[in-house]
Amino acid sequence: MENLYLSEYLEEIEKHIVIEGDEHTIYAYLLNNDAENTIILSGFVCSRGTLVDSLEAVETYLEKGFAPVLAKPFANEFSVEKEVKAEDIDIDFEDNAITVTINHIIFLVIDLEQGKSFSLGLAEEGPYGFPLGTGQN
Repeated sequence: MENLYLSEYLEEIEKHIVIEGDEHTIYAYLLNNDAENTIILSGFVCSRGTLVDSLEAVETYLEKGFAPVLAKPFANEFSVEKEVKAEDIDIDFEDNAITVTINHIIFLVIDLEQGKSFSLGLAEEGPYGFPLGTGQN
């Protein structure tokens, strides 16, 4: 599976949104428009098929330079999307929120007002963010 990379500059807020996918996971990162491109917020978009049994098992992947893979206790029926390509993803900005869609289905909402990310692929709140539909305005 090839790596995935998308970047879009959001003029309204003067920030970049980057979608990155390695062979295991796809994440979105909201970056400050500074020399360091500091990450302001991040959000879990989906797994590309790799799920691990526990949060402790995630460390193995982090040590190898991968983004955090999803632990099974946080997974649901929307967590895994194996065949996602860059052209399947759209980024939108409206009402102080960034939405990331895959094939016209909203997978991630980054709420700038609350400073939180909400993912369709999460069953429960935790280190990956919040389930989509919970706690949103």
